[in-house]
Amino acid sequence: MWMLWRLVLLLPLASGLIGSVGQAAEPVVPEALEPWKGWVLHDVANLGCPSPYDDARERLAVWPSGLSLDLKASEGRWTMPLEAFGRSWLPSARQR
Repeated sequence: MWMLWRLVLLLPLASGLIGSVGQAAEPVVPEALEPWKGWVLHDVANLGCPSPYDDARERLAVWPSGLSLDLKASEGRWTMPLEAFGRSWLPSARQR
């Protein structure tokens, strides 16, 4: 029963994250500086990653791409596929 309550509490949070993806904008580079672009941006972390709706400066390398629920009276199961835009650590759902 406690697992079902956790799922009910997590659902609004997860649905808010899923619906708020923002595409990462490609930086504007003058033509004369184009050959230097790779060198200048090589240290920029998660440059091609999406940002949350409330902070365009933050980039998230892993993004939930859906949510599937299978709820019954005595148990519940959920799956949440993730899309990786860059290197990142993924914690296991069973880690505490």
